[in-house]
Formats: sequence, C-alpha cells, structure tokens
Amino acid sequence: MALRFVASSVASVLALAALGLSGCSESTSSLATADTKTEAGNAPPEKAAVVKVSDAPATDAREGSEEALLPPLLPEPNGKKSDESPEPFASLKLPPLNEGASEERPAFDTDDAAQRAPWMTDYKQALAKAKAEKKDILLDFTGSDWCRYCIVLNREVFSRAEFIKYAPQKFILVEVDFPRGESDLSPATRKQNDQLQDAFGVDGFPTIVLADSEGRAYAKTGYEPGGPRAYIKHLEGLRETRSTRDEAFAKADGAKGPERAKLLAEALTAVPPNLIFVSYRPVVEEIIKLDANDEAGMKSKWEDRLQSYLFSVRWQQLGRTLGQSQDPDEILAGVAEAEKEFSHYPAGLRKLTILKLSVYRAFNRVPALNKGLAEALANKEYTDEERFQLYMLKMTPLAQNQKFAEAEKVIQEAIADLGKSKDKEIVINLYIVHARLFKDLKKLDLAKAEIKRAKDIAPEELHPQIDEIASELFDEEDAPAIRPGSLKPSGDQ
Repeated sequence: MALRFVASSVASVLALAALGLSGCSESTSSLATADTKTEAGNAPPEKAAVVKVSDAPATDAREGSEEALLPPLLPEPNGKKSDESPEPFASLKLPPLNEGASEERPAFDTDDAAQRAPWMTDYKQALAKAKAEKKDILLDFTGSDWCRYCIVLNREVFSRAEFIKYAPQKFILVEVDFPRGESDLSPATRKQNDQLQDAFGVDGFPTIVLADSEGRAYAKTGYEPGGPRAYIKHLEGLRETRSTRDEAFAKADGAKGPERAKLLAEALTAVPPNLIFVSYRPVVEEIIKLDANDEAGMKSKWEDRLQSYLFSVRWQQLGRTLGQSQDPDEILAGVAEAEKEFSHYPAGLRKLTILKLSVYRAFNRVPALNKGLAEALANKEYTDEERFQLYMLKMTPLAQNQKFAEAEKVIQEAIADLGKSKDKEIVINLYIVHARLFKDLKKLDLAKAEIKRAKDIAPEELHPQIDEIASELFDEEDAPAIRPGSLKPSGDQ
C-alpha cells in the first residue's frame, strides 16, 4: 500500500504541487500529460504515469473499466504547462532485440526472422474475410517505428515460424499502425486507424485486440514475454473468453423480459469490463429496454454504467482540448457543452464543476472561482473526495500568494468537515497539508503535531512514507523522532 493523494484531480494536483507536496505520492510524483499513443500492455509505459481519478481505468491494455481518465494538467496561469514529459525510453528496461538464450528468455529459431504472417490493413475487408472463413480477428495496434515493445513483440512472436504457422489458422490478422516517421500508409488508412483506436478504446501500444467476425471484441492484451509458444498459449487462453461468452448468450435465447435481461447481463460478465461498452452497447441497451420497469434492477444499474461510459468518452475529449488549448474561454465552452449534455447525470456534473473551477484557478479568474467554490461546498451531494478537491482549490491560491494564515483556516475548515471521513487517506492528507502550512507559518510544534496525527491514524505500512514527508518538511534536528523499527518496506497494494 502506498500513500496516495486521494484528491488526484487536476485541481488537487495543482494544489499539492503548489504546496511542494506532490513528491510524496507515487501517483503525483511525475506530473505528465496523457499521450494517446503510449506504450502499454505488460511493458513499462513509455511516458510517466498519467494522473488519474481513483476510479479511472488502468492504462494497461488488459485491464480497467469504462470510466474516465482525467484530462492532462491545466496550464499554469502564465500560459505554460506545469509538467514536462521525461525523455522517451529513459527509464525503460528492455530485453535486447537480438533474442539470446537465457533462463528468462528462451532462444528462438532465427531462420524465419524476416518473415511475417499475412497481415491486412483494411479493416472492412478483414471483417468480410473473417465472416467468409469463420475466423476471429486479431488486431495489432502498434507504433511500428517508435514503440520499442511493439518492435520486441514483432521480433519475438509475430516473425517466428511457430506463430506464422498458428495465427492464420485461427485469426484474420490486422495491423493497425501509428508510425511517427515516413510511411506508405494512405490518408484513408490513417483515418481508419484513428477510428479503430477510438472504437476499441485503445490508449497504449502495443495493444492486441481479439474480436469475433462481427467485430465484437472479447479480449485485450499486449506484450507478453516468453516467445511464440508462450504467446500462443496466452492467446488460446483468451479465446476461451469467447466460448464462455457465447455459452452465456445462448442461455438467454428464448428468454423474455426481465429474465432475458438478467441472462444477458450475466453473459456480459464474461467480457472484460473495458470492452463492454466498446463492443456490446446494443446488448446493454436491450437489457435496459427489457427491464423497463426495473423489476430486476437491471435498468437502473445499466443506465448508470452506460452514462458513466458516455461521460468518460466526453471527459477524454475535454482532456484533449485541455492538452491543446491555451484559451480558457474555449475550454470553458467545452465544459458548458458537456454540462448540457449530461444535465441528468449528477456525478458527471460534479466532476465538470471541479474541472471548471480548476480552469478558473489556472487562469486567475478569482471572483468566479470563489463564487463557484462557495456554491459547491454548500452542496452536500459532493463526495468526501470531491470535497477534498474543492478545499484544495480554495486553499491553493492563498498558499501560493503566501497568505498562509488564511490557507491554514481553509484546512481547519476542511478538517472540521472531513475529519471523520471513512476514507482515512483523505484525513491523513489533510493533516499533512496542515503540517506544511504550519511549517510555513513557523509553527513547528503544531506542524509536528499534525504529522503525529497523520501517523496515529495511518496503517503501519504508511509510516515510512509519512516519516519521509516529515524529513522533507523539517530540518534533520527538528524532525520528529522515528521509533525504532517503524521504517519498513512498503509496496503498492
């Protein structure tokens, strides 16, 4: 378990960065913007970790949900972005491209290294071929000239005789390439590939999507070590997902009304969550229609999940706007459009309000920020985490302008409001922020007391991280005493 700053919205990251506290959370230690064409799968990402909300999908191509990534960080008030991506591949640990024998990496035949299975690039033609030959489709989303794990996957697996023999018997192979250098891809193919990336919800490379001949995806994966034999075994395991899915859908045949809705919903449990709304939206809409009176509880459940998915798509579009625009009015216009579109979705409206307030903060629109914060904090529908984000937005400009006494009062208000939250990490974070403000006010005894309060309610595995924060806050001679044995290795849970 690693201490995270639960308020990991754009607003809260800006707040924590302003206080100099972002370094104590792995999720905020590297404030990198989202890159829609980054490496994924089992490989380390090419870019630093994208800051996410706590319920956001994983960037790993094999896991996640239909919910949303936060947009990239807003620009600082001076118009410059507040983050810089590290040099690509700087921290990437890759196996050598010339496959040699080792305990971890078996030797492969090399006489076929220049060969490749028959890959198509036209998706519509591939669908027609899959239907005619009654085969599934394997789509390789790749950056063939820049994504190093894409290159490794090609050399270790796709160019090997064992895969070349196996794959065409089971799949129609489709390469969906996103080269960065010169390429012979036509404009039409590039447009198609962009559409496929959106259609299958691909946010990293390499991503391998398995779909049936109707184009309904049933599995996602990425790079896997071990060579062609291990990868073929991996693919065969994923193909079992389709069999399970088909058997479950077959059970729904002949059923009607709410009973059919329940059986269809059960069938969707065989599909990875991050593919349900990508490929099975008609099934979801049928579930909602079949249980129109919510007799089986399916209508309300799936309407909420569908809205969450649709909002996540819109949220990512806003993220792209944030990453490309320096015009606050343009950004706010996009937020206003989203508010109209999701006026019936309260959870989405709250996120949009926090985003709008973040824009006010980033572009120094103080009157609008203060008015919006007062209205939002008076609304008791905001979750504890969302309220934490609001308090961080309220406190940040005060701390940045060295109005530490006023900022400290905001945190007092936050502690009074959220001090009994069931999410202890919110409370821990409040105490740590409070300690920082007391340090800025030269009230070291009170700062140390807040660190102690944080440790008193924190699980033991977080103590080393809190001690590290304390050592950053205080001079060595002023740091709170660390009990013997309190420094234990910690890891993500």
